[in-house]
Amino acid sequence: MKRGDVIAIHLENQTLFQIKIKVSNSSKSILLVSKYKYSKYIVDGMIVYSIPSEYDKVANSFKNFNEDALIDTARIFQKNISKGIFILIKDANVIMGAPIFDSSLAWMLINNELVISDTINNIAIFFNLPLSKSALGLHLINSLPYYPFQNVPLWEGVNVVDPFCVLHYINGRLDEVKTWQSPVLNNDVNSTYKMLREHFLNVINHYIIENSQLTADLSGGVDSATIVYLLKSLNANFKLYHSMSDSKVNSDSKWAQLIANDINHSFTTLNSVGSSGKRFEANLDYPNGVLTDYPLLWADSEG
Repeated sequence: MKRGDVIAIHLENQTLFQIKIKVSNSSKSILLVSKYKYSKYIVDGMIVYSIPSEYDKVANSFKNFNEDALIDTARIFQKNISKGIFILIKDANVIMGAPIFDSSLAWMLINNELVISDTINNIAIFFNLPLSKSALGLHLINSLPYYPFQNVPLWEGVNVVDPFCVLHYINGRLDEVKTWQSPVLNNDVNSTYKMLREHFLNVINHYIIENSQLTADLSGGVDSATIVYLLKSLNANFKLYHSMSDSKVNSDSKWAQLIANDINHSFTTLNSVGSSGKRFEANLDYPNGVLTDYPLLWADSEG
C-alpha cells in the first residue's frame, strides 16, 4: 500500500477506509481508520487531513496561516467542524483533534504505530479488540459520577481525547493539549449570567445549523422546557418527545402538554420503562445507523 492511499476494507457488513500517513522528517507513521473518506490538503507547507465537507467550512480561514501556530489552526477546526476529526502536519509536528465538545478522537498504539479514528468502534472492529471488563464494570456502578468514568472506552487498549483538547504527536511522543479554558467568572452576577447565556445560545444555534434531524426531550421540568423554548425562539425545526412516568402522582406529563400547547408544537409520547418491563430491545437497528461508542445513559429522577 502506498503512503497516503485510501483503502476500503469490508468488515462485518461495514466498510471502513484506511489511510497510512507518513510523518515528514520522521520514521513514524499514522494509520487513520474511518467509515468516512478523508482527503489530503496542502496549505503553505502544512498538510491537512479532513472530511471534504468539513474542510470547506475552514478553508477560507488559512489566509494568514502561521506555520508555527498549529494549535491556533486546530482551534479553528475545533470551532467550525461537526463531523469527523482532523490532522495537521508540519514537518515532524502533528496535531490531531475533533469538534471542541467531542471526545470522538480515539487512538491506540499497535506495534509502535499510532492508529487513530473518529470513533472507538472503528478501531475495535478493525482490530477485533476484546471488551474491557474493568470499563464495563465501571459503567454498571450507578453510584459513580458520570465524569470521568463514563468516558472510559469499552474496548481494551483504546484511548479517547477529552473535549476541549487535541493530541500532539512528535518524535513518537503523545501529549494531550488543552485548547480552551473556561472563562474567569467574577462576583458580578449580571455579567456572568450574560456571558453564560450568550455561550449557551451559541452552542444551541450551532446544533441547529449543523443538524437536519434535531430532537428534544420534553420531560415537563424546567431544564427541558428551557431548551424547548430556546429552540422555538431560534426558529429551529425539531421533533419533540415526552416519556411517561411510572409514578401516578407525577405531574410532569401535564406540564409537558401545557408547554407544548404554549409553543404550538405536538410531541410523540413514549411509554414508561415500567409499563413494558423492557429496558432495551436487542433486535432493533441503531438510530440513523449509528453505533454508539458508549452505553446509552438513561436518567430520570422521578421514576
